[in-house]
Amino acid sequence: MSAMRSLESILEHGSRDSTYKFALISAIIDYLIEHPAQIPKNYWHFIPLWYVVLQFIGYYHPLILLKIPQGPQRTGRNRIALEGYFEHFFTSVHGLDFDPRIPENANKLWSMIRTNPTLDAAMERLLRETRNLIVDQPLRYVQNVKGERISFFSLLTRGVPMTADFEMHLKKASMPSRELTKLRPLNWNKLLTREKSYIVLSHNDYAELSTYRFWLKDAVIKRWAEECVTRFGASDTRLLTVLDFWKKQPERDSKIIKKYKALYSKLNFSRCLYCQVDLTPSKFVLDHFIPWARYPVNAFWNLYPACSNCNQEKSDSLPVINDELRDRIKDHLTGVISYYGGEGSDDKGFREIVLNDLLMFYQEKVGKEISSVGKVDQEETVLAIMGFLMAVLSDLAKIIPGKRFTL
Repeated sequence: MSAMRSLESILEHGSRDSTYKFALISAIIDYLIEHPAQIPKNYWHFIPLWYVVLQFIGYYHPLILLKIPQGPQRTGRNRIALEGYFEHFFTSVHGLDFDPRIPENANKLWSMIRTNPTLDAAMERLLRETRNLIVDQPLRYVQNVKGERISFFSLLTRGVPMTADFEMHLKKASMPSRELTKLRPLNWNKLLTREKSYIVLSHNDYAELSTYRFWLKDAVIKRWAEECVTRFGASDTRLLTVLDFWKKQPERDSKIIKKYKALYSKLNFSRCLYCQVDLTPSKFVLDHFIPWARYPVNAFWNLYPACSNCNQEKSDSLPVINDELRDRIKDHLTGVISYYGGEGSDDKGFREIVLNDLLMFYQEKVGKEISSVGKVDQEETVLAIMGFLMAVLSDLAKIIPGKRFTL
């Protein structure tokens, strides 16, 4: 059975005693959107379970905090515990500068966990308990359709024999508190690089789902909303609030963008990537080379100096690549990585954000683990990033209609 048909069966006929499956599937689709041209490893693709955990929190916390029940009112340990940890995290522990009960603020929650230099005990506990819930419930039951197991993904946990069954890999995927204690101090990149469990898709299934990733995301949200309306009635205005959040694009992280804008100014990146006009502070904007609507990633390989006119004209259009533009992109990437590898002062913390992007690229896109740019070949890294960008553009050009932005 194809991955699309398997997914359709899960959405239409899978267990209905919980909607955790919708958050799990949405998280997997989010990974496909962020990694559409991922290089397979021996024909397989590996999605870090921690990535799924963070996306799951973003989808599920508005439902919990707005008191929208997502299944029978059971008193199971995980259901009660997770709601309690959400409440504790948002109301008692963190003096947040936003109201977490507003669904749109899930983007700020994602950013806070991804960018904090150190994850404190409350963040750590929320991540760990959510992971254990995912292992205990949706990962175990999501592919159980009318008593038959339909598999469009598998699970792999390091240290467990490849020949072991799904249940053994699942059991070892849980995260006891003592395992995280050994890794302290913790941050998001360390969690990803030390990940032990992965959702695994074959290359054929990954490519099939990736082709329809934007349609799939809308389909899952529609199915989730229908289930909520069936259970709790269309008159519940809280459902409209959450549905509006699910349909919105993730917000751009203004702090990261401001920091890269400052770094590019320091590096004297003073020309528009597209028209080469000299940039002044009043006209200096950062453009998402691959449009944010199609690739919601703030990283130095996707953020380029541009004039306001080109930024507005390009909007969500895909750029047309020629040799001149390719050379400019290469110069941009080389400049950023050269600065990171230099020995000058870095009082603004620029090297940290570049390192975070390099860690993400090598861990998630290439599958290598690095601890510093000193272990990265500069020319090899530039070529790898350019190859990745071109592959993503080529992939999007096959499925996204509309005009292209030309120089």
